Amino acid sequence: MAISRAQLAKELEPGLNALFGMEYDRYENQHAEIFTTESSDRAFEEEVMLSGFGAAPTKEAIQETIAPVSEAIEEVKPQLASQASNALKQVEQDKLLGIN
Repeated sequence: MAISRAQLAKELEPGLNALFGMEYDRYENQHAEIFTTESSDRAFEEEVMLSGFGAAPTKEAIQETIAPVSEAIEEVKPQLASQASNALKQVEQDKLLGIN
Protein backbone atom coordinates (compact mmCIF):
# COMPACT_ATOMS: atom_id res chain seq x y z
CA MET A 1 0.00 0.00 0.00
CA ALA A 2 1.35 3.40 -0.95
CA ILE A 3 1.74 6.25 1.53
CA SER A 4 -0.05 9.48 0.69
CA ARG A 5 0.16 12.99 2.16
CA ALA A 6 -3.24 12.51 3.76
CA GLN A 7 -1.82 9.76 5.97
CA LEU A 8 0.99 12.06 7.13
CA ALA A 9 -1.12 15.18 7.73
CA LYS A 10 0.13 15.76 11.28
CA GLU A 11 3.74 15.21 10.26
CA LEU A 12 3.49 17.75 7.46
CA GLU A 13 1.86 20.58 9.45
CA PRO A 14 4.07 23.60 10.18
CA GLY A 15 5.37 23.82 13.75
CA LEU A 16 6.29 20.15 14.17
CA ASN A 17 8.97 20.03 16.85
CA ALA A 18 9.94 16.38 16.78
CA LEU A 19 8.82 12.86 16.03
CA PHE A 20 9.21 10.53 18.95
CA GLY A 21 9.25 6.77 19.16
CA MET A 22 11.73 6.39 16.31
CA GLU A 23 14.93 6.68 18.36
CA TYR A 24 14.67 3.54 20.50
CA ASP A 25 16.84 1.44 18.21
CA ARG A 26 19.69 3.93 18.52
CA TYR A 27 20.27 3.09 22.18
CA GLU A 28 21.58 -0.14 23.59
CA ASN A 29 19.81 -1.99 26.39
CA GLN A 30 20.64 0.51 29.13
CA HIS A 31 17.99 -0.97 31.37
CA ALA A 32 20.01 -4.17 31.68
CA GLU A 33 22.55 -2.28 33.83
CA ILE A 34 19.84 -1.48 36.38
CA PHE A 35 17.12 -4.13 36.13
CA THR A 36 17.22 -7.89 35.84
CA THR A 37 15.34 -9.40 32.94
CA GLU A 38 13.20 -12.45 33.63
CA SER A 39 11.80 -14.71 30.94
CA SER A 40 8.54 -16.58 31.16
CA ASP A 41 6.25 -18.73 29.07
CA ARG A 42 3.11 -17.61 30.91
CA ALA A 43 0.56 -15.23 29.44
CA PHE A 44 0.10 -13.38 32.73
CA GLU A 45 2.20 -12.95 35.86
CA GLU A 46 1.67 -10.89 38.95
CA GLU A 47 3.76 -9.65 41.87
CA VAL A 48 2.02 -10.06 45.25
CA MET A 49 3.05 -8.17 48.36
CA LEU A 50 2.67 -9.61 51.84
CA SER A 51 2.85 -7.37 54.85
CA GLY A 52 3.03 -8.21 58.51
CA PHE A 53 0.51 -5.64 59.65
CA GLY A 54 -2.53 -4.12 58.05
CA ALA A 55 -3.20 -0.42 57.95
CA ALA A 56 -3.03 1.28 61.31
CA PRO A 57 -6.49 1.91 62.72
CA THR A 58 -7.76 5.46 62.78
CA LYS A 59 -8.63 7.25 65.99
CA GLU A 60 -12.33 6.98 65.13
CA ALA A 61 -12.09 3.21 64.63
CA ILE A 62 -10.37 2.81 67.99
CA GLN A 63 -13.01 4.92 69.71
CA GLU A 64 -15.77 2.88 68.07
CA THR A 65 -14.16 -0.27 69.45
CA ILE A 66 -13.54 1.12 72.93
CA ALA A 67 -16.89 2.90 73.39
CA PRO A 68 -18.97 -0.26 74.09
CA VAL A 69 -16.35 -1.54 76.53
CA SER A 70 -16.28 1.81 78.34
CA GLU A 71 -20.08 1.82 78.58
CA ALA A 72 -20.06 -1.71 80.01
CA ILE A 73 -17.44 -0.72 82.58
CA GLU A 74 -19.51 2.30 83.64
CA GLU A 75 -22.53 0.03 84.12
CA VAL A 76 -20.57 -2.40 86.30
CA LYS A 77 -18.66 0.19 88.38
CA PRO A 78 -21.33 0.63 91.09
CA GLN A 79 -21.58 -3.14 91.57
CA LEU A 80 -17.80 -3.49 91.76
CA ALA A 81 -17.54 -0.62 94.23
CA SER A 82 -20.21 -2.22 96.41
CA GLN A 83 -18.49 -5.62 96.29
CA ALA A 84 -15.12 -4.05 97.12
CA SER A 85 -16.64 -2.17 100.04
CA ASN A 86 -18.25 -5.36 101.37
CA ALA A 87 -14.98 -7.24 101.01
CA LEU A 88 -13.09 -4.55 102.97
CA LYS A 89 -15.73 -4.66 105.73
CA GLN A 90 -15.36 -8.44 105.92
CA VAL A 91 -11.56 -8.15 106.18
CA GLU A 92 -11.91 -5.62 109.00
CA GLN A 93 -14.36 -7.88 110.85
CA ASP A 94 -12.02 -10.82 110.40
CA LYS A 95 -9.16 -8.78 111.91
CA LEU A 96 -11.30 -7.84 114.90
CA LEU A 97 -12.18 -11.48 115.46
CA GLY A 98 -8.58 -12.59 114.97
CA ILE A 99 -9.28 -14.56 111.81
CA ASN A 100 -6.49 -14.45 109.26
